[in-house]
Parts: sequence; C-alpha cells; structure tokens
Amino acid sequence: MSKYNFTEKGLEIAHDLGAEKLKERLLEDDLFQPLLSAFVDDFNFRIFDDTVDEIKQEATEEAWKKLQPNLDDSIIFVRAFSAYQKQQQWTYKTGQMQSEGRLLSVPEVQPFLPAQEVDQYVLSGVIGLNFSRRHAVRGALSRRGHERFECVSTRQEAAAIIGAYAVNVVQEEESYTSKVRKEQPKFSYVYDGLKRDVYVSGDLHGDFRMTQLKSPVGVVISPVGSEVEFSPEAGITVAGYHSVEPDITAAMLEDCIGIGGKDELKKVLSEFQEKLVQLLSHDEVTHISDPYSRAPFADYGTGEVDFIVDWIEEVLKDEVKGRGALTNSPYLPQSSTNFQILHHEDGLLFRNGDENETGEGIVVKRENYADMFYVLLRQAAQGLGRTGVIQHLDLVQGVQKLVNN
Repeated sequence: MSKYNFTEKGLEIAHDLGAEKLKERLLEDDLFQPLLSAFVDDFNFRIFDDTVDEIKQEATEEAWKKLQPNLDDSIIFVRAFSAYQKQQQWTYKTGQMQSEGRLLSVPEVQPFLPAQEVDQYVLSGVIGLNFSRRHAVRGALSRRGHERFECVSTRQEAAAIIGAYAVNVVQEEESYTSKVRKEQPKFSYVYDGLKRDVYVSGDLHGDFRMTQLKSPVGVVISPVGSEVEFSPEAGITVAGYHSVEPDITAAMLEDCIGIGGKDELKKVLSEFQEKLVQLLSHDEVTHISDPYSRAPFADYGTGEVDFIVDWIEEVLKDEVKGRGALTNSPYLPQSSTNFQILHHEDGLLFRNGDENETGEGIVVKRENYADMFYVLLRQAAQGLGRTGVIQHLDLVQGVQKLVNN
C-alpha cells in the first residue's frame, strides 16, 4: 500500500481536525495500531494474519453503528465498499472539454487508479472512526462534532481525512520501503496532469533500481464519486542488472544528438558539468572523503566507459541510425525480461520487458536530463549502486573531448 498525497488545502483541513496532534500520540504509542498495521507494507503485524479479518470486521461494524443514523454518511459508507468490489477508479480533472451537443463545457476526467482495499476503509470512515475516542480528534469525530468545522460537511468526510492522514503516519514511520526511500536521491516533474517523483538507487546487491511515484495535480474524484483533497500514489519500479547507470547517461547524450546534433550535445554536456560542480557543494555528500572514488560494489571499469565514448563518436559521425532500443540487456542473468531504454517523443522511456511483453514504463523528459544525471551522481556519491562518480566524470569528459575536436 502506498501513502496518500494531500493537497495544501487537505493538509490544512487535517490540521484543523486534529490530525497533527493525533500523529504525536501515535508516535508516543509506538504506532502499533492493529487496524492500520494490516495495510502497511513490510509491517511485522502480518505474522498475525489470522486475526486481521476479525479486526477489520469489528472496526467496520463499529463505524457503521456511528454513521448509519445519518443518511448521507451511510450512503457514502456503502459506496466505499462497493467501489472496491467493482474496482471503480480514482480519477482527476485535466481541464474543460466542449461536449458535442452541449452549450456548456464539461470537465475532462482521466482515470488514475482502481480502488484498493485500504481505500474502502479510508473513504468509508472506518479507519478514522477507529480513533474517535482519542482526545486529539474526538471533537471532530463525535456525532455532531463536524458541525463546528467549516472545512467538512459530514462526519464521514472528517473521518476519511483523518483516516488517510493516520495511514500515512504509520506507513512513513513503520514501512521499511518508505524509510529506505527517504535516503534515495530524486527529482520531480509534472507530465500528463500527474506529479511524478523519480527515485534512483540500488538493491541490496547494488543493482540498479529506478522508482516512480505519481499522483494527480488537479481536482481528484474518489471512487465513491466525491471530490477529495487527497489521493493515493501509484508506483512503478524499473530494474537493471549491475552497472547500467553509464548506459543511461549515454542514452541521454545519444538522444540529444538525434534531436539537435552536436549543438544539442554541447548544451546538455554543459548542464551535466554544472551538476558535477553542484554535487561537491551538496551538504549530504560533503562527509565523503573522496566523492570521486569507486562505488562500494564497483564493477564498472574504464574499459566500458571507453567503449561508450567510442560509441558516441560513431553516433556523431552519423554512422549509427534508427536504433529501436538504446539499451536492451537482461535485468537478471539468463532472464528473458530486459532492462530497456527506448526513444520516446518527449525523451526516453525506461521499462522492463521482452519481445512478447512490455511492462509499464517511466518517461524522463529531455528537459529533465540534467536532473536525471544529478540523481545518478548523488546515487553514486552515496554508495547506492555499482557505479562511482568517477565513471560518470570520465564518461562526460570523454564525450566533451569528442565535441572539442
């Protein structure tokens, strides 16, 4: 389960309802909340799976008793559980569209994610009402307590916001995946109406991992059909075997040559050089005695860098044309699934796939190539892969010499 992203307004509402104070109490209590723990990634509570269904059922029955007297609340409660069963979608508005035969424009809505199991417990108010006896939110979650808050119109709405906020607290503090991600370098951009956070790191063996988390930036409509101030994150990870980072840098350079020749290559090389200077001034890497040293898992030597520089030279001579895949190598030894870098109309597409099947990919736009290069440098400087900063430096300097000649 991923976390929920709140809008600025959503965070203000959560704060007004007492969610921040609830967070403080949860942290004091070591975050052990049986209902929440059942939905959190990597949480040790999963050893008690035989009791999870009972916990969910009891919490659902208690929430229904509180919401059932109010017609509006009870309707949303039922819709929330139905939405999950029917796999109804989270959607977001991308603008106004003139509908044929209509005088007025109608919102253009894009699907984002199907409802997940945790969504039904959040949107129905079950998780939020699980904390209704907590002093921090008791006022907002009492039978008519919501009426004192202008920011919400129903008890269920208050409970949904508090529930989503509480899920985030436990997910961020107790999930191993979430904790590790805090150390990973990232960059962000908006594409197709979605904010995308791209993280670069390595697994326990130093093999390349690239993760993208995305969430809508427009108005969000929940699977129960109401506009809300939070939405879930959608995640995808692309895996590579050993040191593929220099191949990524090479793919960005090759793509620039294809778009604008040597002039475009000079421009991006200048941006990459600036990122190398920026790396040395970054507070988080100044503790490294030699940020240009080889990585802890180093297995990417100067020979491979020289090969890539030679390849870029051939591309500059226009002796290589029409490559479908810039990189296409097994993501594990003897695996039929490959780590692929492909041309995309807006930049590069990273994905895992084979000849018969292609997985969902991560698009890095050309305007973000320098950002991508910088997180690769940060990854190397932090020892989160098999490539050292020195390999990136050698590669950029080698290509720069080609341009200067």
